[in-house]
Amino acid sequence: MRGVILAAGEGTRLRQHFRDFLKPLTPILGLALIERNILSLKECGIKDIVIVTGYAEEKIKAHIGDAKKYGVNISYIYNPDWKLGNATSVYSSVYSFHKSCKKDEKFVLMMADHLFDLCIMSDFISNAGKIKDDEVLIAADNRLDEVFHLDECTKISCIEDYAVAFGKKLKQFNAVDCGLFICTKAIFSALSEAISNSLYGLSDALNILAKKRKVRAHFIEGFWVDVDDIESYNYAKKMLLKSAVPDLVNTSITPNQITAISFIIALASAVCFAMLSPALGGILAQLSSIIDGIDGEIARLKFLKSAYGGFIDANLDRYADFANTLGMAYAWYSYDARELILKN
Repeated sequence: MRGVILAAGEGTRLRQHFRDFLKPLTPILGLALIERNILSLKECGIKDIVIVTGYAEEKIKAHIGDAKKYGVNISYIYNPDWKLGNATSVYSSVYSFHKSCKKDEKFVLMMADHLFDLCIMSDFISNAGKIKDDEVLIAADNRLDEVFHLDECTKISCIEDYAVAFGKKLKQFNAVDCGLFICTKAIFSALSEAISNSLYGLSDALNILAKKRKVRAHFIEGFWVDVDDIESYNYAKKMLLKSAVPDLVNTSITPNQITAISFIIALASAVCFAMLSPALGGILAQLSSIIDGIDGEIARLKFLKSAYGGFIDANLDRYADFANTLGMAYAWYSYDARELILKN
């Protein structure tokens, strides 16, 4: 499958909080929002990605380029109707892909400003085979007590695993739309039908399909957020940092550098043990262990995981353990030898 990322909007609600603002390129823990989605799609096996641009198209292209640095293939489609407002912009952005969509193609559709736990995306995409050629699969969250900014979400009424109605002002609902879809060409037919009835939202097209029982719902488990304002931006940071160290994530330090720092501290710990300073040696050993637990989290959050990094980390851990054991053994030997000399 291909991935389609919508990045045409202006995103005015976040503008006042960032200098040189452009929403898809808003940095969050060292990566722009759109970069996180590109790399998430890559991790899920999707390496052909289409970005639909509009506002500040050239800046996005300049930042992303041909995406060789991400290890994926990127192409661009310009949506000239991005100025028509949020709902219409999304509608027109989706429809702008219809000429590029291949016959019987299924594609992943997502927004540049929505973030997902990688396990959510992976699990969702793995269910693509469950939908027919005239259906759409949506990621839905039925954990309503846990949804951030519930009032801002598009509500869904679901019956079993089918969505039967969509709308931000829907009164009877049991889930919300997460902004992640697997679409077929059916979405374009529904968009055309919606606009013929003077309806210009993606939800309007989904409602047309939903009435025909053509929208399947996949209920997710895990973290996701629509980064639309400063509150949701801070919430996204908090969730991404839940298992990592903030100051390290925000710097350019790499996981391999953290591994090296941990190893150096472990060697210092071994020297302290050997020099009969067990208290300092113990503190440094504990510090080394804590730092050693960070490199994997940094690699995950910055999408820098590699077989080489894992190999280096595993082997240096063993050398660090050996060095500490050797230092303690030498300390024991030196102390025991000193005691023998004093006794004699």
